[in-house]
Amino acid sequence: MAKGATPFGRLIPSQESLAQQALPIGLANGAIANRAIEQGELVRYGDVQLPAGRVTVKLREQLESEFQRPADSNPNPSERR
Repeated sequence: MAKGATPFGRLIPSQESLAQQALPIGLANGAIANRAIEQGELVRYGDVQLPAGRVTVKLREQLESEFQRPADSNPNPSERR
């Protein structure tokens, strides 16, 4: 993000967020923009370089993987919600 810019977030459904590869606001801290990002534009993972080795990024990747998996594909039925 540009120096002096104030990022903000808006809520969108998880499937839309995943489909658009939207960057969660919680991962934006410390991100470096790969290109100019216009005010109000949706920021995607591909638009930024995230700090390497962050646990929060790895956890988010796991979470997104779970959301993209159909509910019936969980090998352990006791873990389904």
